[in-house]
Amino acid sequence: MYLRLGITNQSSYEGIKKAYRLKAFETHPDRNHSQDARQRYDAIAEAYATLSDPVKREEYDKIHWIFKGKWQEPTSSKRTKVDITDILDACKSKREDTTNWNTKGTKIDVYV
Repeated sequence: MYLRLGITNQSSYEGIKKAYRLKAFETHPDRNHSQDARQRYDAIAEAYATLSDPVKREEYDKIHWIFKGKWQEPTSSKRTKVDITDILDACKSKREDTTNWNTKGTKIDVYV
Protein backbone atom coordinates (compact mmCIF):
# COMPACT_ATOMS: atom_id res chain seq x y z
CA MET A 1 0.00 0.00 0.00
CA TYR A 2 2.77 2.42 0.88
CA LEU A 3 4.63 1.74 -2.35
CA ARG A 4 1.48 2.30 -4.39
CA LEU A 5 1.50 5.88 -3.14
CA GLY A 6 5.28 6.19 -3.22
CA ILE A 7 5.60 6.86 0.52
CA THR A 8 7.06 5.16 3.59
CA ASN A 9 5.35 3.81 6.69
CA GLN A 10 6.58 6.93 8.53
CA SER A 11 4.49 9.30 6.37
CA SER A 12 2.04 11.65 8.04
CA TYR A 13 -1.60 12.01 7.08
CA GLU A 14 -0.70 15.14 5.08
CA GLY A 15 2.01 13.21 3.22
CA ILE A 16 -0.42 10.40 2.42
CA LYS A 17 -3.03 12.86 1.17
CA LYS A 18 -0.51 14.73 -1.00
CA ALA A 19 0.84 11.50 -2.50
CA TYR A 20 -2.69 10.24 -3.19
CA ARG A 21 -3.70 13.41 -4.99
CA LEU A 22 -0.60 13.30 -7.18
CA LYS A 23 -0.98 9.60 -8.05
CA ALA A 24 -4.75 9.93 -8.60
CA PHE A 25 -4.14 12.84 -10.97
CA GLU A 26 -1.57 10.79 -12.92
CA THR A 27 -3.63 7.59 -13.14
CA HIS A 28 -7.22 8.84 -13.43
CA PRO A 29 -8.86 7.15 -16.45
CA ASP A 30 -10.15 10.49 -17.76
CA ARG A 31 -6.55 11.73 -18.09
CA ASN A 32 -4.64 8.50 -18.61
CA HIS A 33 -5.87 6.45 -21.56
CA SER A 34 -3.76 3.33 -21.01
CA GLN A 35 -5.62 0.04 -20.75
CA ASP A 36 -4.72 -0.52 -17.11
CA ALA A 37 -5.48 3.04 -15.96
CA ARG A 38 -8.70 2.02 -14.18
CA GLN A 39 -6.95 -0.79 -12.28
CA ARG A 40 -4.07 1.45 -11.23
CA TYR A 41 -6.45 4.21 -10.17
CA ASP A 42 -8.52 1.75 -8.11
CA ALA A 43 -5.34 0.43 -6.46
CA ILE A 44 -4.32 3.99 -5.54
CA ALA A 45 -7.81 4.69 -4.14
CA GLU A 46 -7.70 1.47 -2.09
CA ALA A 47 -4.30 2.37 -0.67
CA TYR A 48 -5.51 5.84 0.29
CA ALA A 49 -8.68 4.47 1.90
CA THR A 50 -6.60 2.11 4.03
CA LEU A 51 -3.73 4.40 4.97
CA SER A 52 -5.74 7.56 5.61
CA ASP A 53 -7.92 5.83 8.23
CA PRO A 54 -5.88 5.41 11.46
CA VAL A 55 -7.66 2.20 12.50
CA LYS A 56 -7.33 0.53 9.08
CA ARG A 57 -3.72 1.67 8.81
CA GLU A 58 -2.85 0.15 12.19
CA GLU A 59 -4.51 -3.16 11.24
CA TYR A 60 -2.71 -3.19 7.88
CA ASP A 61 0.63 -2.50 9.56
CA LYS A 62 0.12 -5.32 12.09
CA ILE A 63 -0.79 -7.91 9.46
CA HIS A 64 1.92 -6.69 7.09
CA TRP A 65 4.54 -6.98 9.84
CA ILE A 66 3.47 -10.54 10.67
CA PHE A 67 3.72 -11.77 7.10
CA LYS A 68 6.86 -9.96 6.03
CA GLY A 69 8.70 -9.04 9.20
CA LYS A 70 9.91 -5.92 7.42
CA TRP A 71 8.46 -2.97 5.54
CA GLN A 72 8.14 -4.06 1.93
CA GLU A 73 5.17 -4.16 -0.37
CA PRO A 74 3.82 -7.72 -0.47
CA THR A 75 4.15 -9.49 -3.81
CA SER A 76 1.18 -11.43 -5.07
CA SER A 77 1.13 -15.22 -5.20
CA LYS A 78 4.33 -15.62 -3.20
CA ARG A 79 4.14 -18.66 -0.97
CA THR A 80 5.50 -18.46 2.55
CA LYS A 81 5.18 -20.45 5.77
CA VAL A 82 3.77 -18.55 8.72
CA ASP A 83 3.34 -19.76 12.27
CA ILE A 84 -0.40 -19.49 12.95
CA THR A 85 0.40 -18.42 16.51
CA ASP A 86 1.69 -15.11 15.13
CA ILE A 87 -1.61 -14.46 13.37
CA LEU A 88 -3.68 -15.41 16.39
CA ASP A 89 -1.55 -13.30 18.73
CA ALA A 90 -2.23 -10.28 16.54
CA CYS A 91 -5.96 -10.96 16.80
CA LYS A 92 -6.09 -11.72 20.56
CA SER A 93 -6.61 -8.12 21.55
CA LYS A 94 -9.90 -8.13 19.62
CA ARG A 95 -11.15 -11.32 21.25
CA GLU A 96 -12.22 -11.83 24.87
CA ASP A 97 -11.98 -15.63 25.18
CA THR A 98 -8.48 -16.77 24.23
CA THR A 99 -8.32 -19.87 26.42
CA ASN A 100 -8.69 -22.39 23.55
CA TRP A 101 -5.85 -21.06 21.41
CA ASN A 102 -3.50 -24.03 21.76
CA THR A 103 -1.80 -23.85 18.36
CA LYS A 104 1.88 -23.84 19.25
CA GLY A 105 3.95 -25.15 16.36
CA THR A 106 1.05 -25.37 13.88
CA LYS A 107 2.16 -24.24 10.40
CA ILE A 108 -0.04 -23.17 7.52
CA ASP A 109 0.66 -22.13 3.95
CA VAL A 110 -0.23 -18.50 3.30
CA TYR A 111 -0.29 -16.73 -0.02
CA VAL A 112 0.42 -13.02 0.14
